[in-house]
Amino acid sequence: DLPKQEYLDRLAQLKELGDPIQKRVREAEERPRALEEMGQALGAIRRALDSYDAAEETYSHLDAAEVTKLRLAHAQKEQWYTRQALEQGKLRLWQPPVFTVGEMRAARVELKKLGDSVLSKPKPVVEPPPADEKMEGADNGSNVEAGVEAAPKANMDLD
Repeated sequence: DLPKQEYLDRLAQLKELGDPIQKRVREAEERPRALEEMGQALGAIRRALDSYDAAEETYSHLDAAEVTKLRLAHAQKEQWYTRQALEQGKLRLWQPPVFTVGEMRAARVELKKLGDSVLSKPKPVVEPPPADEKMEGADNGSNVEAGVEAAPKANMDLD
């Protein structure tokens, strides 16, 4: 039987050796999912930017300066993502990673936050026409609803 302090010292030595190994294993297991999530976020913003470029009605109301800012951020993150993924693919599992899962997720959250702030702006509300124009045909006694004109009556001889 050894004193308790010797066990604690030995445990600290083992943790010092084992913790980096556990961290690398955890990173290696979570990295594919983090790469996939970042790829999905980049793809979603790319599709939205393509829709904006195609002048689709969904994004036609967005400010061009903000879209340019988003486009630049998207290009930078996409380049960073590609470079990191290629560099990481060259490494063995026992080598230190090029990026951590936390860094990849933080980059995704930052890009998604910027994308959401630009792309989720509501369309401006179009004011409906004033109510005065609605009842134009009411003066002549006809029951014509607003915007619908009655067909002209044909002159028929009923003798």
